Amino acid sequence: MKLKILLLFILFHQCVVVFSQETNPNSSNKILLEDKNGHLIQTLDEQNEFLKIREEKRKKEILNLKKVNLNLKTTATQQAVEMCTNGSFEQYETISGSSSLKNFLYTIGDPPGPTQCQSISNTANSYINRYDPNNMNIMATGVSSNLVDPYMGDIKAFDQYALKINHENSSTYGSIVQGKRFKTNNENYLKFNYKAVLQSVYDNSHTDNQAFVKARILDKNGVVVNEFCLVGDEKNCIFTKVPSQTSSYVTLYTANWQSGILDISSIPNNEEFTVEFMASRCGLGGHFGYMYVDDICLLHSTENLQGSVELDPLDKVCPSLPISVCGNYTIPNSGGISSSVKKITLNVYNSNNVSVYSTSTTSSLDTTNKKFCFTLNATDFPNSTNANYNVGVQVDYDISGTSCAGTTFNSATDPDANSGWDISFLNCTSSCNINVTTAKISQCDASHDGSENFDLSKLNSLVVTSTTGLSFSYYKNYNDAEANLNAIANFTSYPSSSTSIFVRVSKDATCYKIISASLEVRNPTANITGILNVCSGSTVLTASSGSSYLWSTGGTSQSIAVTSTGNYSVTVTDSFGCSSDASVSIEASQTAVSPILQITQPSCFSTTGSIKVTSAASQYSFDDGSTWSTNDTKSNLNPGTYLVKIKTINGCTSYAQSVTITAVSTSYPNYNYTNPLFCGDVGSITITTPSAYYSFDDGVTWVNYATATNLSPGNYKIRTKDLQGCISSANNVLISSNTLETPTYTTIQPACNVTGSITINTISDFYTFDGGTTWVTSNTISNLSSGSYSLGIKNALGCTSYYTYVYLNDFQYSYPEYTTEQPVCGSNGSITITTVADSYSFDNGVTWTSNNVANLTYGNYPVKAKNSAGCISAANYAYLYQPYLYPPIISIEQPTCGVNGKITVNSLSDFYSFDNGVTWTTLNNKSLPPGYYNIIIKNSIGCTSYPTGVYLNNPDVAAPTFTVIQPTCTTAGSIAINTIADFYSFDGGILGEPHLHYQILILMDITTFL
Repeated sequence: MKLKILLLFILFHQCVVVFSQETNPNSSNKILLEDKNGHLIQTLDEQNEFLKIREEKRKKEILNLKKVNLNLKTTATQQAVEMCTNGSFEQYETISGSSSLKNFLYTIGDPPGPTQCQSISNTANSYINRYDPNNMNIMATGVSSNLVDPYMGDIKAFDQYALKINHENSSTYGSIVQGKRFKTNNENYLKFNYKAVLQSVYDNSHTDNQAFVKARILDKNGVVVNEFCLVGDEKNCIFTKVPSQTSSYVTLYTANWQSGILDISSIPNNEEFTVEFMASRCGLGGHFGYMYVDDICLLHSTENLQGSVELDPLDKVCPSLPISVCGNYTIPNSGGISSSVKKITLNVYNSNNVSVYSTSTTSSLDTTNKKFCFTLNATDFPNSTNANYNVGVQVDYDISGTSCAGTTFNSATDPDANSGWDISFLNCTSSCNINVTTAKISQCDASHDGSENFDLSKLNSLVVTSTTGLSFSYYKNYNDAEANLNAIANFTSYPSSSTSIFVRVSKDATCYKIISASLEVRNPTANITGILNVCSGSTVLTASSGSSYLWSTGGTSQSIAVTSTGNYSVTVTDSFGCSSDASVSIEASQTAVSPILQITQPSCFSTTGSIKVTSAASQYSFDDGSTWSTNDTKSNLNPGTYLVKIKTINGCTSYAQSVTITAVSTSYPNYNYTNPLFCGDVGSITITTPSAYYSFDDGVTWVNYATATNLSPGNYKIRTKDLQGCISSANNVLISSNTLETPTYTTIQPACNVTGSITINTISDFYTFDGGTTWVTSNTISNLSSGSYSLGIKNALGCTSYYTYVYLNDFQYSYPEYTTEQPVCGSNGSITITTVADSYSFDNGVTWTSNNVANLTYGNYPVKAKNSAGCISAANYAYLYQPYLYPPIISIEQPTCGVNGKITVNSLSDFYSFDNGVTWTTLNNKSLPPGYYNIIIKNSIGCTSYPTGVYLNNPDVAAPTFTVIQPTCTTAGSIAINTIADFYSFDGGILGEPHLHYQILILMDITTFL
């Protein structure tokens, strides 16, 4: 069974605040906004000025999108390409004179608030620029693979280019990059590599509004198939903190490339889907988030935030008990934090998907090879005579033993071992001893359309060891196979994509077994990776893995070295003999690959740094090309920015690589802390990083002991200092005493041009409406527009409540709440609008009434509310459902050879239908031939039930006996059927040419079935 991955969501606290993108610059209410340094803007004038400037920048970013399309004189749209096409972001195309990334587009927008992990619904429609170091403040761009990021240093990407999404100085919050794709070779996962830089704030105002990066898969209809989101949390030890003397926020990054894995198993081959990458600022605008992505389809990293588990296929039919259920798993790990298995739980589910047995006791657990097994005994199955079961498994992870309480890894599950029933006890009698096993037949996708014609009879000898005395039929689903209905007719040339079918193996009418089998259409995807640049003299092109290779140059190895520009292609053939082609173009260029740098930053023992170029070159410049030398190292560099270039032996010059030498700042101190146990109690902090001196007030005072006690609730900034005077970055420790009751409140919602207000009803000394950023003595705040507010109270001792989050919605944009009484047979239903208003409408505002209750027949009703000032709400839709009778209780007599079956409706009613309501009768039973029937009942006033489906099985005639006389060189052979019947067939019931292989059928002349 394919792996099922539960993706990790690394979240911060749980709080909601106003996000600035919904703010009206002319509003007079108190909202939360940040400047570029992440500091809250307190005054109304400063807020309005900030919003004005931000809006101007946003307009420029939107114009940049339009300029790209206007300059290119074309609308940027995408055609779906094979999944791995240009996954290394190396291939660019020239469109109307501009160089743009092939097969990917981007757009920008603001996620809905609270913004954390919220997606932008926009469709990408703008081209992505080739890397230009002089134009990096754009929302999506190609970058050099050895770009020196100002926070993580050399990004150490792969080949020549990677993709960067969003940037530090963006005004629009979010940027998305999309690529339209289709898979060809039954792939279950889309894989990629990513790094993230995320700023995080250690206060309540940013809860649910932190910066984040995200990836997801959308199917052809735009429905999310799989996604994950990564949010900055300074307590999460997978992140590396950027050393800084600023203590109001922290910049985090993933030091190593992370493995991204998205589940695409539910998407058929050759069906379009979209892969989307997104990075967004925090919801208050002051803190950035951006990401790098490289090499789709080729994982380079052993670090991942996702655990997985996979059950081995079972396909057990009438197994001998006990049986073993085995599988394998992976361990999530990142940033030096690795989990362990806490427990593995196996569940057995019956045919109603209800768990009938569960255990966490494995029969074997191999933690080295990450494999496990469970044993299922006869007593674990409630019915082992004629029942079917599936099994599922869940792995829970643990990080106990580490010092990082802020890191968690979600569980991983595999809910099913294989297609069809995992364990079947169908016809498990001594007289029906057919042993069946699952099988697979594969074919190459010759036309590359995802479909091939299969001869299903090839499965016969694969699912049983001997076919003598057995008949075989094939079905698209298990229910049809069990009912012996809708068998695949053209089974010797059955067109199909990769799928599972079900083989019914029969000895006679009552002895048969059903086993799943796989049809596999193989179409391997080929792609080429490598630096598409020969400025340095040569480059190496590498094809995706296969069994054999044939390059356009004649080369037959996986990798070839090329020295000239031009087009190169390769045919990759897999072990089944299936092949696929890929091609790349190396364009003429005078731009060398950006230099690889080794950077030494200043330390407490040296005030200067150095830069060493490690890539081959003929000349080097550390001042943007003003001067050149043959020395690859520049030493004694004071803090500042240096632009490094190289020249190659072919005369190509690289873009400038920007390097920032930063003043020394040591890492963050580790700590433990205790919170007050009750109001009036105090807390403590112990710094666990050994040092000469310690500070608990951001370096204002220093002591030589590591523990501070008697600490009142508040935010403490801790630092360490060594004997040389080197001071660490500040870590934030929040001592909280949330011991007061949660405050109650009343609101007046804004309505059209009338502002709203919030009043905290719980009496206290101080009140906050912005998550504790500011405290006031007034319990009411007025002149509020739409937004979200974080309410809390605090007494004179500093004890606080937990925060309550209140949303104010402008009446004209709000949806009235309502309750319904659903119609019953013979009576209308009713809708009651519970939102208090002066007038109500149940027909989208066509008519109005002061009565908030309406009696109505079944249907869909748009309800609205209106206040005395004439402000009208948005429409909410209330559904009154058509009433139905309960489904009928039915008993069945199955057909036998020559005798119809019978369906009897045991539920008392006035009328009965056996054909989905086409005809009606007062008789509650009917004699019927094999087939599928929808049963409905109806009472005297016309109310009907939902249809209930019933199968009457098609009875099998026992396989005929026969005598064969083989032909000789001079005489023909003969076949004599010994079984008495009305009609005989020697060609499987199909008239045609003479055969060397004969299918023998008999047909009874049963006029009941004609």
